[in-house]
Amino acid sequence: MSSNVTQSSLGGLPLEFQKKLIALLERLEGRIAFPYDDADGKRVGGPHGKRTISGNLTIGIGWNLEQNPLPDHIIDEMAVWMLERMRRELTNAHPWILKLDEARQIALLLMAYQMGVGGLLKFRKMLDAIKEGRWEEAEKEALDSGWGRRFTARARFTAYILRTGVIPSEDLI
Repeated sequence: MSSNVTQSSLGGLPLEFQKKLIALLERLEGRIAFPYDDADGKRVGGPHGKRTISGNLTIGIGWNLEQNPLPDHIIDEMAVWMLERMRRELTNAHPWILKLDEARQIALLLMAYQMGVGGLLKFRKMLDAIKEGRWEEAEKEALDSGWGRRFTARARFTAYILRTGVIPSEDLI
């Protein structure tokens, strides 16, 4: 069992009972970190493209996404896990980011969440402008990009944060 199961995570079941149950489910269902077709166990989507599935869209240890959508707290945990990982990668590459105000750190994480840290790191001129506090130039560099032209509303929203250090109200998204 590769996860850290706690007593509270399965409604108060005894920890040893949880471990046995998860281990057996994993033996029977498998543990697959990507969406797969439960009829044949083959990955859906990904680098091999789309294909018709004959069973149910499933993930993890037999979690049928069609009959059991992910609960909000799991979706939130997944997002937090990803954001924490991205923040570590980003600040390892550019430690000065930790000195930015909260709003600008959030803007960079919003970009990284959409395009990956590797994609964000390609915005060298924008990152240089941010590091040097040239906020209008940072905004221009964010908007004057393939990302800025393709995701216009999102890019404007994020670039506004970079320029002003203020997260706008919802009506500006």
